Amino acid sequence: MLLTVRGEKTYVAEIPKAELSIENLYFIDYQVCAKDGSNTNLCTQVYTIMIADFQFGTWFPSVLYPNQTYLMDIQVRSVNGFDQPIDLSMSGLTTQQITATFEPSHVIPIPSDVRMAKLIFGIRNSAPAGEYYLTVTGKSGTIKRSISWTLSIPDFKFAVAPSSATLRASEHATFNMTLSSIIRF
Repeated sequence: MLLTVRGEKTYVAEIPKAELSIENLYFIDYQVCAKDGSNTNLCTQVYTIMIADFQFGTWFPSVLYPNQTYLMDIQVRSVNGFDQPIDLSMSGLTTQQITATFEPSHVIPIPSDVRMAKLIFGIRNSAPAGEYYLTVTGKSGTIKRSISWTLSIPDFKFAVAPSSATLRASEHATFNMTLSSIIRF
């Protein structure tokens, strides 16, 4: 906090913008104290400044298969009454064989409620197998929040059967695994 003189007996306390840009900082508690020439302290009560912001989140699958469309819900939550438009975007897609769109592409959060957007992934059959390092970003003015994850697109599938077994002590179980190549064209 910066204390600056604004008159003969008036001071102004300013909280630098850099201190407000810390991720997940939703309030600041502060107290002003003064010390006189005889080292006597006098302090105010503790004050709280609420910072309007937003959170968003989702669950991302780690593996997606070609020739599929996937829908994921993005939850956007207002913090401390935040109600400004948030633009959603994705970075990290290095091929045009994978598409990602948001419906809607911007969300206006409602205080005390959750707004939803859909993230729609389209993966063409010709999408290259590999790992993609993706980031979903929500931006409103100077506030930016991001979620990153690694998406894998394999060139094979496998299945295990049966899906479960019940055994007694000293018994064994057999599981069959079927491995199949994903044909790309």
